[in-house]
Amino acid sequence: MFPLCSEPSFVKTFINEIERRLFTIFHRELFCWTDEWYGMTMEDIRELENATKDELDEQRRSSQLRGLALKDS
Repeated sequence: MFPLCSEPSFVKTFINEIERRLFTIFHRELFCWTDEWYGMTMEDIRELENATKDELDEQRRSSQLRGLALKDS
């Protein structure tokens, strides 16, 4: 996978650990949300989606950069 790298096992282990943590956290959050979603109609789900979209749009307009970003360096 990394033919020019002297320690490919380190890089591969690092990437695998990050990926495992990311998906574990995502799965836990998703599983916990199912209690709120259970019994919702499609109309309720659409309302939740629209409210979430509005909230995210407002955060994008009013907030500084959050999360990960690539720098132009």
